[in-house]
Amino acid sequence: MFYKITIVAAFDDLPPMDWLIPIRQYFLNHAQTINPGQENREISFYTLEKCYHDLEPTIPCEILQHETS
Repeated sequence: MFYKITIVAAFDDLPPMDWLIPIRQYFLNHAQTINPGQENREISFYTLEKCYHDLEPTIPCEILQHETS
């Protein structure tokens, strides 16, 4: 059995890196891949995006950082 956490948070400004980097590092050091090598594999990942969903018309998010564990 695994525990899965999903957090999606939007900020007006880029979060301060002094608290974001340690959280990201802890996550990447401890997260696991569920069922590696199988069709139902689930990877753990971290993504920081610049989001434009508040614009009219909207445009796709810009990925600033993306890492998998």
